[in-house]
Amino acid sequence: MRNVAVAALTKNLADELGPYGINVTVVHPGFTWTERMPALLEQRATQQGISVEEATKQAAQGNSVRRIIDASDIAHVVAFLASPKSVAVQGDTIAAGGGVGRAIHY
Repeated sequence: MRNVAVAALTKNLADELGPYGINVTVVHPGFTWTERMPALLEQRATQQGISVEEATKQAAQGNSVRRIIDASDIAHVVAFLASPKSVAVQGDTIAAGGGVGRAIHY
C-alpha cells in the first residue's frame, strides 16, 4: 500500500505543479550498496556456508547489470531528473536498481 500511495501522491503533485515547471518524480533505488551491506553479506555468507566474496557475487546476480548498484549510480539518475533535460519524465516512478525483477510494466 505504501508504494501505491507514494505513486499516487507523485502523480497528483506532478499534475498540480507541472504547469509551474516543477518536476515530481519518484526514484526507487532497489537493492543498493549501503554502509549496512558488508554486515548483511557477511550474515548471508555465514548462513549459506560460503565466502563473503561468493555472497557478493550472488547478490550481484539479482539484476540485469550483474553488479550491486551504489549511491553514485542513484545520484546520476537524480542529477538527470534535476536537470531541464528531464522535462518528459513527470509524475513517474523511475526504477534505478540495475534491472531488478523480470516483470515488464507499461
